[in-house]
Amino acid sequence: MYMLYVKLTLRNLQRSMKEYAIFMLTMVISMMLMYSFMAVAFSEQVLQLSKHMDAFAQVILVVSMGLVIVIGWLISYIANFMLRKRSREFGMYLLMGMTRKQVCRMFLLEQFCMGLFAYGIGCILGLFTFQILLAIIQHIFGIAYQFAFRFSIPAAGVTFLAFLILYAYELVKEYRILHHVNIHTLLYQDQQNETVKKGRLHTLVYMLGAILCAAVGLKLFYDGMRNGIRDVEETKKLLPAVLLIIASIYACFLGLSGFLQHFLDQHKQLKYQHNRMFLLGRLQGRLRSNRIVLATLSLLTLVTICFLCFGMKFKETTDLTIHSAAPFDLQVITQHQQYIKKAAGFLAEKKLTYEDHTYQTYTHLRDDVKVKQTFAKALDHTAYDSTYYRTTTFMRYADVQRLLQLKGKKVPALEKDEYMLVVSKKQQELMESYCRKHPFTINGKPMKLRYVCTEEILQTMYFVVVPDVYVQGVKGDTFYYVAQSAKELPSAWEDQLYERCSNSQLQEYSSVRLHSSYVETSMFSYVTIVFCLFYAAFIFICAAGTILATQQLSDLEAQKYEYALLHKMGASRKTLYRLLHYQNLLYFLLPLLLPAFFMIPILNSLDIMFTTTDATTPMYMYLGITLALFFTIYLAYYALTYISCRRNLDI
Repeated sequence: MYMLYVKLTLRNLQRSMKEYAIFMLTMVISMMLMYSFMAVAFSEQVLQLSKHMDAFAQVILVVSMGLVIVIGWLISYIANFMLRKRSREFGMYLLMGMTRKQVCRMFLLEQFCMGLFAYGIGCILGLFTFQILLAIIQHIFGIAYQFAFRFSIPAAGVTFLAFLILYAYELVKEYRILHHVNIHTLLYQDQQNETVKKGRLHTLVYMLGAILCAAVGLKLFYDGMRNGIRDVEETKKLLPAVLLIIASIYACFLGLSGFLQHFLDQHKQLKYQHNRMFLLGRLQGRLRSNRIVLATLSLLTLVTICFLCFGMKFKETTDLTIHSAAPFDLQVITQHQQYIKKAAGFLAEKKLTYEDHTYQTYTHLRDDVKVKQTFAKALDHTAYDSTYYRTTTFMRYADVQRLLQLKGKKVPALEKDEYMLVVSKKQQELMESYCRKHPFTINGKPMKLRYVCTEEILQTMYFVVVPDVYVQGVKGDTFYYVAQSAKELPSAWEDQLYERCSNSQLQEYSSVRLHSSYVETSMFSYVTIVFCLFYAAFIFICAAGTILATQQLSDLEAQKYEYALLHKMGASRKTLYRLLHYQNLLYFLLPLLLPAFFMIPILNSLDIMFTTTDATTPMYMYLGITLALFFTIYLAYYALTYISCRRNLDI
């Protein structure tokens, strides 16, 4: 008797793995990604790239635990789906004399074996995915990739722990359901439909609520991004906007079925043309029974597209910011001149070949020089409208000349009645246009704008460069020390320099920035943020594709009779396959409707975060690459679904 149950379990396992092959594929991909990212987080080769990479491992761990919720939802949905579709089978087992405990054990063992199979194959494939991720990270940090095949036990352990958490919860839940459900419910559960409130009033409330929530949510989100999110408290202000956008998506899908029914009642000629009645009937059925699931998939799709676009925008920002924020190999900013000497002495001790320069900045000119111009007004009502830029800062021409010389550049000569601007490339047109309209005067005499320098020699937004005579004898506000070395300075020196150039007892501190250290920090931020976003995005796409595919494949079993009847009524195989294609296509397109509406306004709002950076490409311009990545995976799931449905149609 025991062997009979084992054979029955193995037969059901084989059948389930074949019938739900797309689900198994997604579980393998999920386990593969989780193992490979965990292997990256625990890899000594990665941790040695930067002192910050320890935090990278922690972030990957937190993100993976968050994705466990999404994968758990996917497993729960598929398991409930399988239980619902096979309820008649389980009911028959009970009628034939099997105990509830035996039925429960058989189904739970089947589920566990499917998960264990996905875990094993995922870890094996993850060994190769890890090598790809490692090569990408080492390339980003400028290190040559060397293949070293090794199995990460910590990564496999964490992945297995996530697998146990996922399946332990689901198996307990399914056991309780099977243990308490009665036989009648099992025999007829697959014929039950979701109860839906009908009536135009409900549809009107849902659709008007969706429109109102969307409009208010997008407006609040835009205003929140425009006001800035500099700390946690300001981030919390975006929560109502996000909740309203989510509410609008769910409200729209709750009312979409009734709206479609009302629209077709008003335009019946559309309903009865060609084969539309059959397709629209199937579409309405899916909207009624799966509206919450479709809304959730729509939300995941929107988040996925935003993640991918944000990741690409962040990459551009990182690439451009590295040189503007750390233009020299070493830069020290301090209020105390003695620390400048200590920084220069540190480099001298290392016996390096380097060139350096010390200079000051000024917030005013000589006492006998009267200035009339407020350059900060050029920034009014822009993203740079901040008290930080309200004070105009001056520099000597000789200092700018020397800084450009260190960068291998030249600057035009400056006459006594001329001045220069040093600005970022993004603000060049804004500042230059303002200065042309509002002359800069000294002692009542207008000064000519000789040159606008956009070379990356300063990390602040703008400086006004005047002839040396106007700041002669003036005490500067801040001391700057920069050095350009023949060899790159080790990033580890930054902490040593900071200790020399600061005194915590006297509360005297300096800003020390090494180009190499800043590059490491930027690359760490880039790798952490972009990898996590892409990691989550791929899991989301696979989850959405799996649920849609599983739903269509399972529903086909109930629709075989309808297709066979159409075939007997004269419909050719070609016509039926076209109907099947349109049915699957419509269902796969449903979760994309609302993201198509929301993504442009949301991306435009997110773009405000990067206004003060050197990045100039609007975020929506990355939609082409994003959609290409998204649809490559999404259409692969559609193709697998269509091929499987066509094979199972059997007409």
